[in-house]
Amino acid sequence: MEWHTTQRGKSRRSAGLHFDGSTHTGAELDTRHLEAFLGAVDAGSVTRAASMLRVTQPTVTNRIKALERSLGLPLLERLPGGVRPTRAGRSILEQAREILRLSGHVRRIADA
Repeated sequence: MEWHTTQRGKSRRSAGLHFDGSTHTGAELDTRHLEAFLGAVDAGSVTRAASMLRVTQPTVTNRIKALERSLGLPLLERLPGGVRPTRAGRSILEQAREILRLSGHVRRIADA
């Protein structure tokens, strides 16, 4: 994990790794992007994911699009009734869940 300062002066966490463990030289992987992606997959809808995550629908959409740009792959298929993961999206589901699980574990250790 790396810490970066945003344009508004706030710090944010991001993991500078590809899913295969290699070093990442492009845009950083942000755990909020993974949360948005997994929320949309689990809820089957970006709108329902936004409600679950207590953010706006455009925020979830922007986070998912940022993740897709970062990875260079479409992760969700947008359908009239919601969303479903693409083949690429399905291939990263378990790793994304593990990253968030580990991130939460690190936060709990840091807060102790």
